[in-house]
Amino acid sequence: RARCFNGVVISTIAPSGKELVGRIALGPHAERNKTAFRIPLAFAADVFHLAVSRNADLLISDTSAESIRSRIPAWYADRIGARSFLLLPIALGRRTVAVIYADKLDGPLLLSQQTLGLIKALRNQLALALRQTSSN
Repeated sequence: RARCFNGVVISTIAPSGKELVGRIALGPHAERNKTAFRIPLAFAADVFHLAVSRNADLLISDTSAESIRSRIPAWYADRIGARSFLLLPIALGRRTVAVIYADKLDGPLLLSQQTLGLIKALRNQLALALRQTSSN
């Protein structure tokens, strides 16, 4: 676990196919975050749906900022509530099948370009492994 993060959650699609759910978690609130981390795949006007539906990387530096607060879903604000977070979707084709989430509880995530590049490389390796597994 990198020192720049308080918590990390890896989520995958639930058997129902209707949401991404926490599978692996690290950090001081790992069990709580793993249980709470559920991103519905149905439309929602929030930043998680936007990132997952567009397979777009997302870095929110302040969840309490006026411009973003209304786009943070209640499940996240009530149960996890970190001040900043990084969300990296993992897709097979056009469908997001997993997400890497990392947060900083009480301040902004300060990531160098090198650190961010390494995290994205890890995500890309996970995507490659999933593609190879699904083709076998």
